Amino acid sequence: MVVCRMTLKKLRQALGGQVVLPDDWETTAEVIRETGRKVLGVSSGRRKEDKETWWWNEEVQDSIQRKRLAKKKWDMDRTEENRQEYKELQRRVKREVSKAKQKAYDELYTRLDTREGEKDLYRLARQRDRDGKDVQQVRVIKDRDGRLLTSEESVQRRWKEYFEELMNEENEREKRVEGVNSVEQKVDKIRKDEVRKDLKRMKSGKAVGPDDIPVEVWKCLGEAAVEFLASLFNRVLENLEKAYDRVPREELWYCMRKSGVAEKYVRVVQDMYERSRTVVRCAVGQTEEFKVEVGLHQGSALSPFLFAMVMDQLSEKVRQESPWTMMFADDIVICSESREEVEVCAGEKRNESVYMCVNEREGSGTVRLQGEEVKKVQGFKYLGSTVQSNGECGKEVKKRVQAGWNGWRKVWGVLCDRKISARIKGKVYRTVVRAAMLYGLETVSLRKRQESELEVAELKMLRKISVRVKGKVYRTVVRAAMLYGLETVSLRKRQESELEVAELKMLRCHDEEIISVIHFIWHCSHNLQDLKDLLLTSWYQIPQHTFRDLVESMPRRIRAVLAAKRGPAMQSIKCVVVGDGAVGKTCLLISYTTGAFPKEYIPTVFDNYSSQVSVDGRTISLNLWDTAGQEEYDRLRTLSYPQTNVFVICFSISSPPSYENIKHKWHPEVTHHCPNVPILLVGTKSDLRNDPEVQKKLKDQNQAPITVQQGQSLARQIHAVKYMECSALSQDGIKDVFAEAVRAFLNPQPASPKRH
Repeated sequence: MVVCRMTLKKLRQALGGQVVLPDDWETTAEVIRETGRKVLGVSSGRRKEDKETWWWNEEVQDSIQRKRLAKKKWDMDRTEENRQEYKELQRRVKREVSKAKQKAYDELYTRLDTREGEKDLYRLARQRDRDGKDVQQVRVIKDRDGRLLTSEESVQRRWKEYFEELMNEENEREKRVEGVNSVEQKVDKIRKDEVRKDLKRMKSGKAVGPDDIPVEVWKCLGEAAVEFLASLFNRVLENLEKAYDRVPREELWYCMRKSGVAEKYVRVVQDMYERSRTVVRCAVGQTEEFKVEVGLHQGSALSPFLFAMVMDQLSEKVRQESPWTMMFADDIVICSESREEVEVCAGEKRNESVYMCVNEREGSGTVRLQGEEVKKVQGFKYLGSTVQSNGECGKEVKKRVQAGWNGWRKVWGVLCDRKISARIKGKVYRTVVRAAMLYGLETVSLRKRQESELEVAELKMLRKISVRVKGKVYRTVVRAAMLYGLETVSLRKRQESELEVAELKMLRCHDEEIISVIHFIWHCSHNLQDLKDLLLTSWYQIPQHTFRDLVESMPRRIRAVLAAKRGPAMQSIKCVVVGDGAVGKTCLLISYTTGAFPKEYIPTVFDNYSSQVSVDGRTISLNLWDTAGQEEYDRLRTLSYPQTNVFVICFSISSPPSYENIKHKWHPEVTHHCPNVPILLVGTKSDLRNDPEVQKKLKDQNQAPITVQQGQSLARQIHAVKYMECSALSQDGIKDVFAEAVRAFLNPQPASPKRH
């Protein structure tokens, strides 16, 4: 925001005191570029060498400067006194560097464990992946004859030659004779709201184009940019050339007209492609310009649409419903029950065409196109997946395992870092490693051998992440102890087999390992929605109905062991806490379960806590669910509502808007998804009611803290069992809140008769 304000200020000065852009593009672009140079400077366009200096502070820099001066002094006068002074400063710098580095890394790991630090996490993974490579950038290339080119001029020249040939070579084809009528119709002008919408959709932080103006500049200029761009685009549409002496891309224009595209748009695209030139940006700089007369523009947002249009028209006659014809861009598969039908659909032979037979009988012949025999294969790749003629998937599984290891190597610096939490590791593992291993395997029928390959690969990865127990990592502990979703691939493929393995391991488990095994078996037998809640529940707090179902699924020989370890039954109650964001829900739960107030605010999407509470002589296992109050999590939040026994709806006593939202948002949402579930209304942050600063701030807004009478009145309106107040900071009233929540479930109030 600071840079944006500075840019606007400088731009306003350059334009004579107001942000009104000139009418012509050249002047506007030059003014913007010149302003950017003054505010931001000019970069080299290359990625900087990564140096271990990001954590330097002012003290470290001052110490290093003093050390350098002492080194120069000793170089000029080689006395013992100067040498001792330099050595002492050298030791001091090492100590200060060590302290600063440790402090910076501590702050980094703390930030990585937050939602705001997730982008830094993947950036750190990429950085560590680059650091592990011997060569960061390849600045040399071979010529046509295989000789190594080392000078920048020769390297740039070779890149230009290569792409100039590649992008101007046209395949042999028959000249199209048939014509198509053009569609002359009125084209509406580009509206400002369209430009405004597209500017919002454009991503920031992307590379600039030939004009050297990033999209952030247009976003920063706001409405002035919208007006200028809309006017510019409309002038381009109005001032098109009306005729062409030469049309180099006949097929593209033919397909556009045949698809019913307005002739004005056809001429726009023709104008874009006429006399088009490009450059190649490589490690040693930028090449000279060269013409591009064949194919679509590389990197253009319009190119995928044009390509899809061309493929749609050219394949119109051979297309059939899936699975007989499958097309993805230029990757086309034609299927049929006979070779003759394949030959008819294929039409003409292509050099890269191959065919494969499934369930082939001996002596069934070959496929021929235009009299030539087509190459037969036992398997081919389509959309990244390998299809084999015998119906097996061994090659595909091996490739998926290799893809998983490739993803692992990219993020190993994060996954193997002991200072990064298991939750963060689990997220990186799921999004990078497992996603690569499971790609395309959703509909594959795996055999035991393939399952074993996937299992072995993932166990090797998980063993590097998990905690070692007595010098060895148990298989069941590897799967069960990896909280936050690090379940293994094989759990989705062969749950019954894994359940048997876990049952056998149960007989040899120690008491401290029984929890992990139970968690693993529960994971095999039930859905993932309840997994996290169970993992955060201790062994003796597993719900009775859950424990009963679990024991019934076990062999008889271990039922008695589990029942003995379980002990007496304990009733479990699920309590979900809802309310606006930042009203103190998370602090309330942490303060209740740990007895300590959290030092910093961490926004919550989902979290679970558990506690044993004694109410009216009964011991209860209370499972507490924390939820997000922000609107963007409305759909996700309701996933925690099923099987809820009691709701605690919170508002902040120092926030009247959160009080109003109880009636307009939270009570309707809760009663819609869980009718007839008891509700407890709670006012949080009661310690702020008499705080002078809070009172002054609310008074300036013509508001006041919520009173007890207001809370009781609202409780009657929403039919809550009771209204209570508490303070997580002072621990005042928090135990009474959850004791009352338990009573609300154990002693339900009779339903009030409905009024007609």
